[in-house]
Amino acid sequence: MGPKPVENSQANVRMRRKRKLLIDMRIDAKKVKERAKGRWDRILFDAGFERNELKGTHGRPCPKCDGDDRYAPFSDLKDRGAVHCRHCFTSGCDPRPGDGIASVQWIREIDFLPALKWIDEWLNEDDVDEKLRTQWEEN
Repeated sequence: MGPKPVENSQANVRMRRKRKLLIDMRIDAKKVKERAKGRWDRILFDAGFERNELKGTHGRPCPKCDGDDRYAPFSDLKDRGAVHCRHCFTSGCDPRPGDGIASVQWIREIDFLPALKWIDEWLNEDDVDEKLRTQWEEN
C-alpha cells in the first residue's frame, strides 16, 4: 500500500485550479455567445470563412476538405454561428459543431480557449467601432 495522498498536494492544487479555470471559461463562453448573437456572420468572415461560405443552408464545397456538397451553415448562423461539414466537421468531431466558438476553432485550427479569446477581442473591437460610429452620427 502506497502513501496516502496529501489533501493539499501539488496535484490536488493543480486540479482545483484547472476546475476553476474551466468554470471561469464556461461563464466567459456564455457571455461571449450572448454578445456575439446577431454578429456571427461578421465574426466568422473575419475568422477566415469566405462570404459565400456563410450564405444559404444548402450543401456547397467544404472550405477544409473540399467535398463538393458536404458543407453548409445552419439556418440561424447570425444568432448561433454554427456551420458543419458532413465529412470533416460532424457531431463525432472535436470540436463538435453547434456554435460559433466551435466554428472558429475548426476554421482557424485552434483550441477552445484561444478561440474564445479571439472572439472576445473581436467583440471588444467591434463594440468600440460601434460606439465611434454612433458618436460620429450624433455629431
